[in-house]
Amino acid sequence: MSAFYGVPSIIHPASGATLSAFTYFQVYVGTSGGSATVNGMPFILSEASTIEIIINSISNVVGNIYLLGTPINVFQGTPTLSGYIPQQLTMPNPVNGIFTIYAGESYTINGNLTVNGNLIIQAGGTLIITGGVIINTGVVNNSGNIIFN
Repeated sequence: MSAFYGVPSIIHPASGATLSAFTYFQVYVGTSGGSATVNGMPFILSEASTIEIIINSISNVVGNIYLLGTPINVFQGTPTLSGYIPQQLTMPNPVNGIFTIYAGESYTINGNLTVNGNLIIQAGGTLIITGGVIINTGVVNNSGNIIFN
């Protein structure tokens, strides 16, 4: 389940829970206890007690009952990770040892690229060179794409 270092990131009163926007995985009962129907099962809960369970539904809430969990859309992203910004890949220039561009990776060099060692571009990898050339005193093994702009 999603949490920050095992600690829930939100707490909501059970009566105002939004199951479409949050994943709740703990029921906490405040002062004086309470009762609720959680996932179709009726519970009578004593003061300061907790139940750790993925909450799919909650109804018939009586007393000070709270739900702890995390937002479904975390860190500006979506559950499919499509909202995350990929980290920029940095290619060494000059290439002095062995550097491999793996399938699915794409690097852009602005200006000349100097290869003194071995540059390996695997099938599905891409090297884009804008406003420059490859100055090669080493080895370029290209099974992918080199694009000059």
